[in-house]
Amino acid sequence: MDISRLFSEKSDIYAQSRPLYPQAFYDWVRRHARNHDTVWDCATGNGQAALGLSAVFRNVEATDISQSQLKHAFAAPNIRYRVSPAEQTPFDGASFDMVNVAQALHWFEIPAFFAEVQRVIRPGGLLAASCYSGHHITPEIDAVVFDSVNRAIAPYWPKENQMCWDRYASVDFPFQKLNTPEFVMTADWDLNHLFGYLHSWSATRRCMEALGMTFFEDAYARVQAVWGDSSEARKVTFPLSVTAGYIE
Repeated sequence: MDISRLFSEKSDIYAQSRPLYPQAFYDWVRRHARNHDTVWDCATGNGQAALGLSAVFRNVEATDISQSQLKHAFAAPNIRYRVSPAEQTPFDGASFDMVNVAQALHWFEIPAFFAEVQRVIRPGGLLAASCYSGHHITPEIDAVVFDSVNRAIAPYWPKENQMCWDRYASVDFPFQKLNTPEFVMTADWDLNHLFGYLHSWSATRRCMEALGMTFFEDAYARVQAVWGDSSEARKVTFPLSVTAGYIE
């Protein structure tokens, strides 16, 4: 599978629709990173995590395999973006105080990525891999979204997503794990923003390629019936799991 294709197509929708990581996560990073000079945000996408990390570290190196994603990235004076795979980077050895991977580890060649982390991270550096799956609005809306969208796209999820849904429990991490809290991401979205997010899912786009747009249009109408005024903003929550530890 061409993973880069999944995230290069409709990258503008991805950039506009994805939720931002919570301030509580960056506060946790500030407390647990032993130094705050340079961080590598791997598979940065449109730089959602890189932007938050730029307030914690003096320098942020952010990479992604998709140039299209990087075109929509958040800018900050201390963030440098470049195209690079996760498993083989242009960085010098022992360059980073932290390596961050947000919502992306399951797409990597994981043993090769961990070898690259161990090459580029400084002794005692922090590695954090975070993921979120599922969102909650109200029980009634959640049920209709599940029935009209999740069921339709279920056969089209890449197998790699299961690792994310399992919160990386099956991944053999090369470090002593830290006890990390459960974080919560929140957003206030109207109906169109929600469906932009649902559209950004790789499985949704693959389903559209196979079946066309009708199922998605029907789902919008069904959700709108329980949502009410489509311009009304509702609180959306996303549980965020973080697996982290020091590379000694």
